[in-house]
Order: sequence, then structure tokens, then C-alpha cells
Amino acid sequence: MPSMNSTIESLPGVARFSIFLLVVLAGVWGCAGRTDPNAGARERIRVLESRCQKLEQDYRGVASTRDKIEKQLAELKAENARFKAAIEQQNTLVKERDELAEQLKTALAQLESSKSEALRLAAERDELKSLNQLRLAERDQLNQRVERLRKGLEELLSTAASPTAVGLSSNGPSLPGE
Repeated sequence: MPSMNSTIESLPGVARFSIFLLVVLAGVWGCAGRTDPNAGARERIRVLESRCQKLEQDYRGVASTRDKIEKQLAELKAENARFKAAIEQQNTLVKERDELAEQLKTALAQLESSKSEALRLAAERDELKSLNQLRLAERDQLNQRVERLRKGLEELLSTAASPTAVGLSSNGPSLPGE
């Protein structure tokens, strides 16, 4: 195999110059692509910075969401406290209602007892009324009898008070057998 130097020397001048130019351009192009040895690190830094910015945006979004959720939690706690207070108030009302229902039952039982007592007293009153009417009728009969007796006694007394009825003479009393 022929050596490379001998092959290049056998080429015409333009061809040699073209090859030389091609080698120089390839070298310049290769060097131009890597002008900065830290270009990979800079690219990595740029990627990391964009990632960091994205994470910061995500953090702000999450912090905003967290704040909203904390606000909602505070509202829910307040609402829960209101519900507990309402439940306690309702339980108190239920107890009061039960106590009032018990008082109502007691009052109704007392009313029923009072009704039966009133009925008993009304029956007793009616009995006493009829007994009173009976006694009044008896009294009236006795008054009539007493009145007749009084009139009879008055008649007797009036006849007995006359001198001839008693056996009195104008001379004085007469004794029996005279």
C-alpha cells in the first residue's frame, strides 16, 4: 500500500490545495463547535435554572393552594363549632321538651283526678241537695204541724181564758164539786 504522503504528492496542485483546505476547515469547524470547554456545564446549569424556576412556580402554586385550604379549614372548624353549639342547644331543647311532656302527663293525670273528684263532689252535692230538699219538706210539714198546734193552743187558751169555759163565776173560782 502506498503511503499517504506519496499519494498526496502525486495529486495536482489544486487537488492538494483542496485537500489542505478541507482538512483546515474540518479542524476549524471541530474547534468552533467546542469553543468553550464548559459549554456542557453551562447547558446543565441552564437546564437546572429552568427546573428551579419551574419548581419555584410550583411552590408558589402549592403555597397558594395550602393557604386556601388552611382558610377553608378554619371556616370548616368555625362551622363545626357552630354545628356543635346548635346540637347542644337542640339537645337542651329536647330535654326541656321531654320535661314539659312529663309535666303535661302529670298535669293531665291531676286533671283527670280532679275531674273524677269533681264528679264525685257533684254527685255528693246532688245527694245533699236532694237530702236538703227532703229535710226542707220535713221542716215545712213540722212548721205546718207546729202552726196548727199553736193555733189549736191559742184557741184552747182563748176558750180557757173566758170565765164560763173554765167554770169561773162572778163570785170567784168555783171548785169542783161545789
